[in-house]
Amino acid sequence: MMRHFLGVDVGGTNTRLLLMNDDGEFSGYRKIATADWAQQADPLAALGRLIAGHCEDRQVAQVMLGLPGILSRDRSRVLSLPFIPALDAQPVAVLLAAYGLVVYLLVDIVALGSSPAARGVIGRGRS
Repeated sequence: MMRHFLGVDVGGTNTRLLLMNDDGEFSGYRKIATADWAQQADPLAALGRLIAGHCEDRQVAQVMLGLPGILSRDRSRVLSLPFIPALDAQPVAVLLAAYGLVVYLLVDIVALGSSPAARGVIGRGRS
């Protein structure tokens, strides 16, 4: 079975999920309103269920979770996420591991800077 990697972009309005396989092919794009999971009684559990559900029937090796907030130096804990304060001071990566996921947290702007588009790999030759 081919491995997949899941990118999750949490924004104030929408959360986007996209899978990439070992061959660099993309699939499984999904966009949902962030409020659908963030306004639940336990937002972290709701996010975990959302991610785990998106990984069903696929061998997902890693999850990259981009968040628009402040993370701990080791990127394992959310220090401040203004629009989802229930995640503040939470060890998000560790707690999501309970769903069988290897999760890496990134500040969303860092994820953008390391993307192929930002490095000029995508869109070359366009004016």
